[in-house]
Amino acid sequence: MSSDSEDVITAETVRRDRRNEGIDPNRTYVAICGPSGSGKSSLLNALRGIRNIDPDAARVGTTETTIEKQEYQAAACFDRLSLVDFPGAGTQRMPSERYFVANKLYCYDTILIMCGERFGEIEISVVKACIVQQKRFAIVRSRSDETIRRVEEDRGISHDEAKRLYIQDEVNAIVGELRRSSLPEENIAELLGFFILVNKNTLRVLTMTPPYDWPQEADRNHRVQS
Repeated sequence: MSSDSEDVITAETVRRDRRNEGIDPNRTYVAICGPSGSGKSSLLNALRGIRNIDPDAARVGTTETTIEKQEYQAAACFDRLSLVDFPGAGTQRMPSERYFVANKLYCYDTILIMCGERFGEIEISVVKACIVQQKRFAIVRSRSDETIRRVEEDRGISHDEAKRLYIQDEVNAIVGELRRSSLPEENIAELLGFFILVNKNTLRVLTMTPPYDWPQEADRNHRVQS
């Protein structure tokens, strides 16, 4: 059986499946995907401007809580933006090697790939498929604030220095995994501009302001909200 990265989806297939999926051409659709327990639902709730404990929040948990894909309206600051939460990969229901095609991720405008504790075969499979299909995507590392705080406390350094070291370690780990997967070096270099660190609390606050007022980090290679 071929992997998702080897399957080339034709433009006609994309148009047909977008119609079948009920995708409105006047809206922008962001698919949120990744391994089980990687923080997909928490990110989704933050982008909606709500808390995980709110009544209409997407369910969160350390095990997979999303059984079928669910579509949500993003916070009001995002114009005509739909967020689509997909079941986690790497389960018996959804093996990682068929995740991209089985979920028809090629139908969506942008794909957010949630990264778990380590960057593994699930994330690599989706990244490769996105490159083949020329889909916009970003690699998102959730709960970054917790890890940065641990680095700060363990090493007795400033928050900014802890953040810098954390970003460096995360990027090095991802680059190493991508190289081991035989991804071409030119593709790896391009990916470094699509790595985002987030925490749900800061992101939820930002949804209350227009995106053009969001703070910009000085490091041009890594967009960070922590």
